[in-house]
Amino acid sequence: VNQKVISRMLGRMGIKPDLANNGQEAIDKCKARAEAYDLIFMDVWMPVKDGLEATEEIRKSVDGITGTEPFIVAMTACVMPGDREKCLASGMNAYLSKPIKKEELCSILEKWLDARADLEREQKENHERK
Repeated sequence: VNQKVISRMLGRMGIKPDLANNGQEAIDKCKARAEAYDLIFMDVWMPVKDGLEATEEIRKSVDGITGTEPFIVAMTACVMPGDREKCLASGMNAYLSKPIKKEELCSILEKWLDARADLEREQKENHERK
């Protein structure tokens, strides 16, 4: 249900998501792509491999291959103390609690765009120094 909700919300914003049914499938999709995903919404509780394990493995597999890291957003109904920190420690960049609210989703997308702009600016500066 949550996958359908986020897919529809993103679709209304002109973003077409590529869906995975479990953590291992998410890892496999990331490894199979020639280019890294720019943005990943990762459910924390998934079958086969959870989102924390999947994020850690994606970070390891993408690092050094493409030279870019996707911006990974935790999506979870877990809002206990320490849950956010566990997500960030696994390599996630942001945290979105369920049920997903449009305002929070937009805020996450703005954060991702800001991070992407900062990275592009940094890469341009490094290129100009060479």
